[in-house]
Amino acid sequence: MSRSALEREEKQHAAMMPMMGMRPMPGIMPGMAYVPSYPMAPVPVDEEEDREKKRNEIPITSSHRFNINQLLFERIVENDYFQSLMNLSTFNELIDEIYSRVTHVEPWSAGTGRLPSTAWGLLVKGL
Repeated sequence: MSRSALEREEKQHAAMMPMMGMRPMPGIMPGMAYVPSYPMAPVPVDEEEDREKKRNEIPITSSHRFNINQLLFERIVENDYFQSLMNLSTFNELIDEIYSRVTHVEPWSAGTGRLPSTAWGLLVKGL
């Protein structure tokens, strides 16, 4: 950009600052640095909105198990299928496995009360 174009841009910028509530900083060349002409005040926090956010939060009770039931998590980790998932090294391989193996998304395999489902094994692997 040419010097005259830079000077024109600087003048336009300087002309716009008062309209935006800005004034030049003292001791700085005009058009170089501007500060707000009003005092910066903290934005008030809506207490009702803050309470609503806290009420809707789900506390994490066990971060190492990702809030999954302890028995289910133990069965997933001990499962042979989950152990075989350790051979998957990329996210795309995990997605391919989901497409080929997952038929339902229940925590326990259908018809058994002791085996975790493949979907939940893949979920834990993905975490």
